[in-house]
Amino acid sequence: MTGYIAYCWWFEWGVYAWAIRLEAEYLGEYYDFYTALLLWVIITILPMSVINGGGLGLGAGEVDEVAKARSTARYMPLFAIICALGGGVAFFLSLTASDGTEPPVALDVATMGETKPEARNIVAQGDILFDEIYIITETVNSSSTDTYYAPIVASGGNGKSDPIRFVQVLTQRGNVQPSEGLFNRTGRLREAPLPLLLRDFYEEEGLVVADPVYLIETGGLSDQEILWGATAVLGLLAFIFFILWPILFIKYRKLAREA
Repeated sequence: MTGYIAYCWWFEWGVYAWAIRLEAEYLGEYYDFYTALLLWVIITILPMSVINGGGLGLGAGEVDEVAKARSTARYMPLFAIICALGGGVAFFLSLTASDGTEPPVALDVATMGETKPEARNIVAQGDILFDEIYIITETVNSSSTDTYYAPIVASGGNGKSDPIRFVQVLTQRGNVQPSEGLFNRTGRLREAPLPLLLRDFYEEEGLVVADPVYLIETGGLSDQEILWGATAVLGLLAFIFFILWPILFIKYRKLAREA
């Protein structure tokens, strides 16, 4: 599980991607390292501490088998309730979340200034700096995914004298080169920090990035779909913990009788 959390953190994928997306949407920002650390503690350290140590902070040699079995059985319903509550919250948030089908709102990059956009689906009015498009390639199990980052500036801008505030993000699979027509400045708006490699590239090119910067995401999952996924995962975990509870309780009673 430690490897899974590390992978999710590094590639901004899976449960970590859900967490930072929810933080950005409902808190206005997200906490990169601390989010990954909290997920690692919840998913890896906390369950293993209970299962292997009979309770938090206890080593395997500090308690007997009966105490470990009792403590493990006792914590299963707690984990199940936490996951069920989390799944319920995700489900109710999904009822009002954007499903990505609402018509885009025109947004003039030149007149926005530092005003925070209110619309979720937008079509940006401005110029794409095609010479400054940056590609980040990820390869998993021999399958590659290319993510294109296209900076959008006011008409006639160069991204140096006027900071880049909007970047269109387009994901292509299987080494397919996208046409310029796919960069239509239309997508879902999300305030988020740029990937480290992209920030380094812009710095080398002498481009100025505004703070905050907004990503215009083309394709991918809507906010509602992400929350549905979180609901499903948390619901599955709650079901697993509820199933394990009577099994581990029976094991504890058997050990107690034999002790």
